[in-house]
Parts: sequence; C-alpha cells; structure tokens
Amino acid sequence: MDEKLIIDTNSTYIKNYIELIKATLPQIKFESFEIEEIAFRVYLCKECLKNNKCPYCSCNPIDKMTDLYSCNHNKKFPKKHSSVEEWEKFKTANNIFIK
Repeated sequence: MDEKLIIDTNSTYIKNYIELIKATLPQIKFESFEIEEIAFRVYLCKECLKNNKCPYCSCNPIDKMTDLYSCNHNKKFPKKHSSVEEWEKFKTANNIFIK
C-alpha cells in the first residue's frame, strides 16, 4: 500500500462489528492491537460482510475477522499478528493508521 489508509474504529459500521464479534466470543479478552486488527479486517471485508460470504473461500466472514489465517492468500490481509510489535511493524510498512 502506497497511500495512507486511515481506519476510524469509532465509525458506527466498524464499532458495530467489533461489538458483535466480542459478543460472539465472550470468552476471549481481546488486546487493543487485536481490536485494531479486527477493525482493519472489517474495513477491508465490507463486501464479504454485506454478502455474509467470503468470495475467496465462502467462509462466514464474522468468523474470519478473528481467524488466525488469511483465506485470501494475503490478497486482502495477512495471517493474524501474534504481538503488538508484529502488528505495529505491519501498519508502518503498509501506511495504515488506526484512530
């Protein structure tokens, strides 16, 4: 990504999906970097979420927001990052800003 990508986690659209995911998985306490990564995936997968189907693998897109692996061969997003450091490095390399 060459251009700057700004994702607003306070947008109603992203906020609603994050709350839905938290409600679906109440046993998981997400760290702040994981919430950012979910917001990133929600932002990139608007069409998947709208159609309730991933065009790459036909999976449930809600499940894919927290899945460890990318079903799209890194075309939309890579596998889930396992640390804050990995996530920050990815954001910097790809000019991604989460607010």
